[in-house]
Amino acid sequence: MSSRLKIFFIYFVLFFSSPLFAAMWGPTMGTNGKTLAKPVVCSAPQGQVWVFAVRSNNSLYDSVVFRSLSDTSENPWAFVTRIRKGTAPAAACWSSFDLHVFYLELDGSVWQKSWVPYQGWGDSHSVAGYRIQSIATAVRPGGHIDLFARGNDNSLWWRAYHSGHWDGWKSLGGLMDSEPAATGRNNSSTVDVFYRGLNNGLWQLTNRSDHWGTWQGLLGSFDSGPGACSWGNNRVDLFSRTWNKTIQHSYFNGVTWSAWETLTQMVFSAPAATAIGPDHMYLFFNDDQGVILYKEYR
Repeated sequence: MSSRLKIFFIYFVLFFSSPLFAAMWGPTMGTNGKTLAKPVVCSAPQGQVWVFAVRSNNSLYDSVVFRSLSDTSENPWAFVTRIRKGTAPAAACWSSFDLHVFYLELDGSVWQKSWVPYQGWGDSHSVAGYRIQSIATAVRPGGHIDLFARGNDNSLWWRAYHSGHWDGWKSLGGLMDSEPAATGRNNSSTVDVFYRGLNNGLWQLTNRSDHWGTWQGLLGSFDSGPGACSWGNNRVDLFSRTWNKTIQHSYFNGVTWSAWETLTQMVFSAPAATAIGPDHMYLFFNDDQGVILYKEYR
C-alpha cells in the first residue's frame, strides 16, 4: 500500500468513527395519540415497532388500542381489547405477525390476546393469577415469554411460557413501589427485570439460562417505574422519571452501569422503551395532556 493510500485510509477511519457519526438521540416526535396510562411498546426483529395506548370508555373498564409506528394513515389506531380501569397492558412481539397482549381483569387475573395473521386479534384466554396490580413481559429466543407481575403483597411474581405451555407462578421476592419493567437480551437466554423500591431507587434481577441471581440495588431516586430495552447480549438500557419530571437514562455494558444522563423534560408518565437493533432504540412517554411522544436513538 502506498504512503498516500495509507494516509487516506487512516483519515477515512478517523473521520467516520468520530462523534459526528456516533449514534445519538433525535428530536421529540408525536404519535397522534393519547393514553391514560404509560404507553406500552414492543418491536419485531424486522424493525416494526408497535405502540399500545389505554383510552377511557367511562365504565369499569378502559380500552386498549394499538398502532404501528410506521403507519402514516390518518387514523392508525385500532381497538385491541378492554382492560381493567387504571391499569396498563403488557406486550410481547416475536415478529410482525406474532404479537401478544396481556392485561388485567377486575379480579386481578391476567388474560392474553394474540394476533392472528390476516384476521386480527383472536379471542381472550386466561393466563391465571389473582389480585395482580401490574404486569410486564420479556421475550427470549425459541418462543419463550417471561411474564412478570406485581402482586397485592407488593412482591414480584414470575411465570414463563415455553415449549407450548405455561409454568406455574413463582415469587421472586422484592418490595415494589411501581410496576415492573423487563427485557430479554438480544439473541440470548438472559432476561432482566426492574422495579422501583420503597426507597425510590431501582432494583434489578437477572435470569441467565433459567437461573435467577440476587437482587441488585441501582443508584438514583425516581418517582416512576422504569422502562428497559436491550440491543445486545451485554447491553441493557434503563430509563426512569425523576421528581422534577425528567427522564434519566443509564446503560449496562456487560460490566458496569453508566452514570445517569438527562434525556428529556416535562414527562408525565413512566417511560417505555424498545430496541430494534444495535445502536437503534425508541423511548416513549406522555406529556401533560396525555399525548404519546417518542425519541429515537440511532
